Amino acid sequence: MKVLIATDNSSSSDHAALFLRELHFHEPLDVILLTVAGYPPATNTEYLEPWFPDWVETQRELATKNHAMLTEKLRNRCASIRRMYLPGHAANVILEQAAEEEVDLIVMGARGHSLLDRVLLGSISDYVATHAKTSVLVVRPNSGDFTDKELASQHKRANKISIAYDGSNQSRASVDEMLQLDWDRDSQAVVVSITPIYDYIMGDGMTAAAVTNEDEIFSTMNQAAQRMCKRVRGTLPNSAAVVTRNHHVGDAIVNIANENGSDLLVIGDAGHGRIHDLILGNTTKYVLRHANCSVWISRHAKVQSAADSAESSGMATT
Repeated sequence: MKVLIATDNSSSSDHAALFLRELHFHEPLDVILLTVAGYPPATNTEYLEPWFPDWVETQRELATKNHAMLTEKLRNRCASIRRMYLPGHAANVILEQAAEEEVDLIVMGARGHSLLDRVLLGSISDYVATHAKTSVLVVRPNSGDFTDKELASQHKRANKISIAYDGSNQSRASVDEMLQLDWDRDSQAVVVSITPIYDYIMGDGMTAAAVTNEDEIFSTMNQAAQRMCKRVRGTLPNSAAVVTRNHHVGDAIVNIANENGSDLLVIGDAGHGRIHDLILGNTTKYVLRHANCSVWISRHAKVQSAADSAESSGMATT
């Protein structure tokens, strides 16, 4: 499995790398450590100033030291580790290298929980997470944790997982991706399914047909979630399904994950396109920006089989 870790010599990106280290994959990891030299805002003429070459060299030295530290901490989990230091716009370079190297997963760090942190997330991590063609893991530090890089060695393995599930091919693929990891037997998983509440208002109220339709969707979703939960229990015995109705699917997913104290929230993503981007803005991007925990966006869905199609027919999508 090939993984690209985007690092910028910050505690958050170091935390992301160490979060990955504690996830035990069935296959060895081939890791690429990528640091992008995002030049400071300046005019072209300022690049010719005497200080600029020294600044570039300083950044390279910092990246080299950071790569050496991460290599030492990751080596026991990896089949190979390559180091890359490239100039350019961080988000674009990360996406270009991920595509060129055909990586299976991009790993990045998020800054924190404040409003400013969530705005900053949109500048790089959010852009990469929503435009990548492959799966993306955005790691958010725990509150009050990892304020010093040396504390990274004490980082705990994730053992509470929430999986957003709607019966779609994408959500089933996200479950498959999670089951490819070796989890501790005492880890806890929650299969989260949300049925949207539609506003079919006609005249003085909601029609009987609309209410019946919502009840049928909820019943179908609940059955599918229970079946998936039973499957997950084969790997994670401490698993449960939570199925509920809500006007805002993304908000409901985040609230359940937060209430359960999840370390990792997993959500499947269909692809890219104008309609997809609209849906993404309503659910996946919302989850990415508002979850208190790390978020894994899975993008390894295969073509649906006849059995898959039968199971997902009539299901509401996120």
